[in-house]
Amino acid sequence: MIYGMKWCSTHGSRTVWGETDSLLLTNCINKVWKPPWMISRLIEDIQKLVEENEFTIIHCYREANKTADKLASLSHGSNGIQIFNFFSDLPTSIKGNNMDK
Repeated sequence: MIYGMKWCSTHGSRTVWGETDSLLLTNCINKVWKPPWMISRLIEDIQKLVEENEFTIIHCYREANKTADKLASLSHGSNGIQIFNFFSDLPTSIKGNNMDK
């Protein structure tokens, strides 16, 4: 999440909605819960990005966002950061999730 937020901030995208299926992450970023010490520095960095920009972080269930789930799975098998600027750049398996919308 933080890499995407940094990319948006660097490239001038100020109004961004971030969705995550991690309720822990959402509530820690939004200062509802205190983060576990192991991720507290990362959460602070994310909170700073949220405050400096017009970023909104919300929770959604994994089943409601299959596209993001597939992109996350794709990233686990990748050696580097992948950026898709256009829908046409997405892998076919991910494009299919949006065809029913």
